[in-house]
Amino acid sequence: MSSTRSASQSTGIEGLDRILDGGYPAGRPTVIRGASGTGKTLLALSFACRADGKEGPGVIATFDESPNALRDSIAALGLARAKSAKQVTVVDLRPDVEQLIAGGDFELGGLRARIELALKKSGTSRLVFDSFDTLFLAFDNKARIYSELKRIFEWSRERDITLLATCGEQTVSLYGTGIEDYASDTVIRVAQEVDNRIMTRTLRVLKCRGRSHSTTVYPFSIGAKGLSIRPITEARMTGKVSPRRLSTGIATLDAMLGSKGVFVGSVTMFSGQSGTGKSLLAASIAEKACASGRKVHYLAFEESPDELLRNTQSIGLDLKKQVNAKRLTVTSMRSVELGLEEHLIQIMDLVEEVGPALLVLDPVSALLDMGRSEGVSDVKSIILRLMAFLKGAGVTTVMTDLIPDSAAGVSRMDISSLIDTWIRLRLVESNGILSRLIHIGKSRGLPGSAEVKEFLITNDGLTIEQPYSGPSGLVFGAEKSAVRARDRREYNKRAREIQRLELELEHERLTDERQQTLDRQLRKQKLEELEARIVELREVQGLYPTNPL
Repeated sequence: MSSTRSASQSTGIEGLDRILDGGYPAGRPTVIRGASGTGKTLLALSFACRADGKEGPGVIATFDESPNALRDSIAALGLARAKSAKQVTVVDLRPDVEQLIAGGDFELGGLRARIELALKKSGTSRLVFDSFDTLFLAFDNKARIYSELKRIFEWSRERDITLLATCGEQTVSLYGTGIEDYASDTVIRVAQEVDNRIMTRTLRVLKCRGRSHSTTVYPFSIGAKGLSIRPITEARMTGKVSPRRLSTGIATLDAMLGSKGVFVGSVTMFSGQSGTGKSLLAASIAEKACASGRKVHYLAFEESPDELLRNTQSIGLDLKKQVNAKRLTVTSMRSVELGLEEHLIQIMDLVEEVGPALLVLDPVSALLDMGRSEGVSDVKSIILRLMAFLKGAGVTTVMTDLIPDSAAGVSRMDISSLIDTWIRLRLVESNGILSRLIHIGKSRGLPGSAEVKEFLITNDGLTIEQPYSGPSGLVFGAEKSAVRARDRREYNKRAREIQRLELELEHERLTDERQQTLDRQLRKQKLEELEARIVELREVQGLYPTNPL
């Protein structure tokens, strides 16, 4: 046996290569098993269609679908370039009783000859058996089929052929022990998990002889461009930091954050009830980033792209201009369409495809309302891994968080500790008038303002004003002018009263001083009179003899 067994053959899917520590073991058989619709054939086609500098696409031996159907799948999913797609060799091995039974017994010798010829012509060492379990449905001699398949596995090892075989989940349960789990070197199980009517595809490596591999259950998605799987559970907080800042598009809000906005590469979240202006703030940051030459992607969970572009025009934002300039892309995705893990995969794929400098998720709290049984902790885990990915990619992220009216102003997301800058918005009702308030909940590394300010949405844009502070406390909205006028009248009235009282006080003070002066004069005169009378009496007394008694 060749020494190439320690090497790997790429699976054609980057995330799966990471899970398998490089790819499928080269020169060894690998079995992918799972129920119908789990993505087995797509995994096989991704492997067969991959072409590199050493060799071209592999050979596909189909036991179920027709060659034309497989080629249509390759073309539809864009698994190979046009030239590579034509080079993929498809051998039709769909069960034919007359060809597969020799001397009254089942054998695959003739099929191996056809496969060897196809491999030789293609100059490849990669071989795919798609749906080999179809043989069990076509023939009764199950033991003989197992024996022939085991011989095929040994044959692939001897010739250093990397064999990837797919089979249904039912093979093991219906026909005994299952040769794929024992005779193959690597076994991968794919499955569909349904929770509250939402389906998620998952993959797990059951065994991989002589090779380290991940044992985690990984979700994956199938889209227009094929299969996407990411070992996201291994994400680490290794994001790069930057001293650069990104303006929010509102000078007053920038001032509340230390005059220059948020850090590039950080995560900012706007939390508030419906109607507080979260989406408009996010759109304002997006427009400002576009205007500065940055590429922005806006992912809306509750609005279509056209609705977003129309609605933001109400405050003077021309996002359509940025779309036409190819600085802004907008996509919509309903939260109920996918499971949590699939949402995460889709967002990560989108970021790598678009390459934005700024990503807006509006509102990220929609993931809580997707009808699944996951709790807040599951959403928190998803957000944590997503932030690790985005920070590692240097993407500035803006999220909005919808707080239900029944939540008493408390966010259900429970992710504020994971956010770099948290800006909170709320509605205050006074005398039948609703006003919007804004304040900085937290801002890591920034001198965030502790003041509560008034947030205004006008036809000319978004503004933030200082609320009016009077004897009755803070006053917001249209009531400010009336309260300010009333307080001004009261102030002027009291000022006049104070002025009157001050004049009266001054008058009394002067009167008192005059009275005191007069009193001093009278007292002095009285003293003088008394002293004069005493002197007079003493003079008269001196005329009499001493002690006449």
